[in-house]
Amino acid sequence: AAAAAAGLILAAAFVPPYLYYRRGAMRDAAWDAYVASQSAASQGRFDQAVQSAKEAADRHPAAEAADFADLFAGDLLYRQGKYKEAAAAYQRALDRGASKTAGPVALADLVQAREAGGDCAGAIEAAGRFIETQPDHFMSPVVHACVARCQEALGRKEDAKATLEKLSQLYPDTYWAGWAKARIKP
Repeated sequence: AAAAAAGLILAAAFVPPYLYYRRGAMRDAAWDAYVASQSAASQGRFDQAVQSAKEAADRHPAAEAADFADLFAGDLLYRQGKYKEAAAAYQRALDRGASKTAGPVALADLVQAREAGGDCAGAIEAAGRFIETQPDHFMSPVVHACVARCQEALGRKEDAKATLEKLSQLYPDTYWAGWAKARIKP
């Protein structure tokens, strides 16, 4: 009984530090994989960079680096005009429960990718979630602008005008206020 108790005490002393070490090693591996995708992109190997970022997110889904890997993959795809694939990358981060830092950016980027891909209804839906949960986020004016453009594209002129007026009121004396006022048609 004494030997069993001593074994339990030893296990209790060594297991937590081991688990802490292992968690740190996994976190570091996730960031290393994410950095490898950035390196590939900096060398102009965009397809490899996207694949590497996806693999980093898949191999280490619990690490915050996975969120940033999906954001990076989405950004690369967006720049290549692959808007639906970019939206899927941003959605992956959101589905995984992206961090407080990456989550709002992923949602705002999802709005933009859906708009660029011609999915205005989807963009407006995602924008509604963003505006409800992140009204003061630095990406809010961009999201409002996407909503206004999508409302215009869907023929909802009065809704678009209301959104543009709200944008100019929420962000006075900014680029966005001037942009919105220039688009409001009398």
